[in-house]
Amino acid sequence: MRLKKTVVLRIPVANDSGAQAGVVDCLKNPATFAEWFWAGVAAGAQGIEYMTQSQGQDAPLFDVQDAIQTEAHVVGARLKNLLPVILSGIRRPISVAGLSSVRAASFSAGKVSYVIAVNEASTPGQARLLIDLRESISPAVLWEGRNETISSGALTDRFTGFGVHIYKLSLKR
Repeated sequence: MRLKKTVVLRIPVANDSGAQAGVVDCLKNPATFAEWFWAGVAAGAQGIEYMTQSQGQDAPLFDVQDAIQTEAHVVGARLKNLLPVILSGIRRPISVAGLSSVRAASFSAGKVSYVIAVNEASTPGQARLLIDLRESISPAVLWEGRNETISSGALTDRFTGFGVHIYKLSLKR
């Protein structure tokens, strides 16, 4: 019998004196929280939770900042809109050129694909997503009110530090 592994992302949002560098940023910065969240989705996590207490036995509970709670509600609502394709579709990693800290994956079901691209560093820059697509289309960049162009199998976009872009591709096939 072959068991299927379930991958769950746990985002630490409480300060812990033994935490790795960068973990505390998650507590203080909603953009970093969003980056961790969407990076987990793009990596194929089937569950995401964020913790509200530190790991030490003697550590008291910490409240999650209002800004983090608000961001968690926003990304959760956005994920809910994408779930039918993410859960039933096919996940494919996407190669990225340019900004080496950008990670991306596509989720496809029927004539709809979503591409989730995440800059995992504070350094901004431009990245080229290499998407296996023969046709030229202009996918919507969800929740940003703009479109980009995929031409010759590539989409080029700018990323802020810890920036996230989610593209909706409506395919003609």
